[in-house]
Amino acid sequence: MTDALQLGDRVFVIFDYMGFPQGCPAPNLRAYDLHQKLLWTAAHPIDQPAAAYVNFLSETSLVAWNFACFRCTLDEASGEIIEAQFTK
Repeated sequence: MTDALQLGDRVFVIFDYMGFPQGCPAPNLRAYDLHQKLLWTAAHPIDQPAAAYVNFLSETSLVAWNFACFRCTLDEASGEIIEAQFTK
């Protein structure tokens, strides 16, 4: 499963984490410009194998849910985490 979100001149894509090597965080949330140039790969709130983004939680800002039960607000320009809230 893949999820995508466009905000302004950037497209954010969450790729299926099963397509990445197991045993380490999946680099599966990526930002692209409108010419499909990769801008960044998102940081994770934890450094564990369960670190993988699953879906977007907002249509107006970059907020994504992580498989390890974190609600992450990310910086659109850099992919760095602004806020990570554990939700379990």
